[in-house]
Parts: sequence; structure tokens; C-alpha cells
Amino acid sequence: IKELFEGYGEVALIKFRYKPKEDDEEKPADKANDSGDKKDDADKTEDNNENKSNESKKSPAKGVSGGRKKRVFIPAGKAQVEFAKKEDLEKAAAECLTIKAGEDVEPKRTLELGGNTLKVQLLEESIKKKHRTPFKKENGGGADDTSKKRRQDKVEEPFTFDWKPGCVVSLKGLGADGCDREAIREAICKALAITDEDAKTQKIYIDYSRGQPTGAIRFPEPVDQIKQLRDKLSTGEVEIGGNKVTEATLLEGDQEKEYWKNFIDFKNQQMKNNDGHKRRKRHRSR
Repeated sequence: IKELFEGYGEVALIKFRYKPKEDDEEKPADKANDSGDKKDDADKTEDNNENKSNESKKSPAKGVSGGRKKRVFIPAGKAQVEFAKKEDLEKAAAECLTIKAGEDVEPKRTLELGGNTLKVQLLEESIKKKHRTPFKKENGGGADDTSKKRRQDKVEEPFTFDWKPGCVVSLKGLGADGCDREAIREAICKALAITDEDAKTQKIYIDYSRGQPTGAIRFPEPVDQIKQLRDKLSTGEVEIGGNKVTEATLLEGDQEKEYWKNFIDFKNQQMKNNDGHKRRKRHRSR
């Protein structure tokens, strides 16, 4: 094999492939000629089996490891040729390949060994063919390619939000003790004379993390209730968690733009973190 490829450059390695040898089928036992012989043979067989059973318990048979036959490998009729330089590989491939992109092609130079015509293929293509999914989509792509593209599109698509002006009440001076989202929701319901279920139906969102001195209340639409809530919180008529807020402001102009920019940036970073966590989880499960 080495002589076939030496003309293209230095052959660094030739690796032969092997496969397990299939066991020969056991021959069926000869039948006895008469009933008397059958009985005698059966008695002898029973005695022999008992002796063999006792011997097998003492030690494994010769040529057997742990009671199992050793696997025998034979040549698979395949070999891997590696060149020392990439350019030498490319020269050999240009003349000798018989398979390209999974299709049979006519090589410029036909290689023969022992009276057999050799099939030549790049190792890279052979590996891809081995791991290729057999299922195809209508557009010609594999199932794995489609799911991979779907994940990429999902990751690359940034989070956007079509916010409307005049919908955010900024809160400052929130008490560290007794202030949480539930306390803020109770204050909203009291100020607007609505139930907790009404607040959920109106999609009033509380933007707050426990222990922080600031927060915000978002409405999906610019309604009159927003100013009503702001006034009752800023005057101290309605408290949050038993404490008056130092400031309740309806965001406008640059402050409002800055708030929404920070919100959108936060959501995009959250998406990236979640996607990275999922990839690591999939990697660990393999």
C-alpha cells in the first residue's frame, strides 16, 4: 500500500482496520442408531456433563478468559493512509479518489492491489457518512441540521419590546424590612380600589427585587389609574409594607428611555445565560 502512495509524498502512517471474526456454527450431534445405544449414550453424556461441570467450576477452560471465549479479529480489507504534509494528501486525493461527496467518481489513476481495485475516500467524508442521520427534511437538510439552525435562530434573535410612554411609576425609598412584591401589590390594590385578581387581569407588573431601595410599577397601557397610584404613594396616603416611599414618579423623557433600555438589556442577557445553561446541561447528559 505504501508504494502506491509514495509518489505523492512522504507517507507517515498506514493503519489497517480489523473486524471481529464470526464464530463457526456448531455441528449437530450424530443421532444414535437404536434405542439401546441412545440410553447408553444418554447415561454417558450425563456423567460426562457432570464431570465437566465440576471441572469448569474449578478453573476456566484453556483459551477462555472468565468463562468467555476471546474475541478474534481478522483484516477488514480497509486501511488508512496518512501523509506527512497536507499538500501531498491533496495531490493524492486529486488523482485517486473514487468517492466524493458520497458519490462514486472515476479517478484519474486507478489503484490495484492483489488483483483488486481499491476504493479511495477521504477519511473526513467517511466519518461524516458514518454519523449522518438517515432522516431527511423536504428541503434536503438533515433533522440535526434543522434543529441546530432553529436553536441558532432562537439565540441570535434579540429580545425587543414595543413600550408605550407614560406607563411606568418609579419608586424610591422602599423599606428593607417588610417590602416585597406582595406588599407592593397590596398597596396597588388599595390605592386603585381593585382586587388582586383585577391587578393580574390588567397585567400590572411589579419590577422589584427584595432588599432593594428602588423599584417600579409597570402598566401595559397609559391609563388614568397610573397618575392616581403615583399621587397616593407620593403623598403617603398609601404605604408599602407599613412604610411611606420617599418618592413615586411617573417616568418621562430620558429617564423613561433609560429605564426601558436597561430592561431590554437585562432580558437579552437573561436569554444568553439561559441558553448557555441549556447547552452545558445537554453536554453533561451525553
